[in-house]
Amino acid sequence: MKKPQSQLSLLNGGLFQGRKRSKNDVLLSKINEVVDWSRLENLIKESKVSSKNKKGRPSIPPLQMIKILFLQYLYNLSDSRTEDALIDYLSFRRFVGISLEDEIPDFTTIWRFRDRLSRQGLYQPLIKEIIMMLNKEGIELRQGRLVDATMVEISHRSTNTSQEKKQTSPE
Repeated sequence: MKKPQSQLSLLNGGLFQGRKRSKNDVLLSKINEVVDWSRLENLIKESKVSSKNKKGRPSIPPLQMIKILFLQYLYNLSDSRTEDALIDYLSFRRFVGISLEDEIPDFTTIWRFRDRLSRQGLYQPLIKEIIMMLNKEGIELRQGRLVDATMVEISHRSTNTSQEKKQTSPE
């Protein structure tokens, strides 16, 4: 995954600079302004949670992963639903710092990062620290839920009603 770009592309600039913004986008922009992300990023870098492995894909910047985990916490999303939300919602991409040309981290990457944080006892304190920073600025968050309209195939129902069953059953 590429590192966050310092300049937006023409496409990103056109989509991200609209006059009308969603409530989500306004909230996430305010959170971005209030939270001292560099302090949290340094905490992660010092803990060596981020992989320095030179094999495989380039690692995702720790700051992006912290923001992804916060979105996951805030909206009560599963790992795979978080991946989908990052694909679908421009406000989430803008908050995390992922341009339209960048790849989205897959659900296993999100899970592994959270797991590494949890094993070192950093996940809960990190979330609490973000909430504390927001509370100091008078922002109280309530966890939300993004509704997922998952399609479920329904099995065919028996056409025999209870009345028909009584008539066909031997007495």
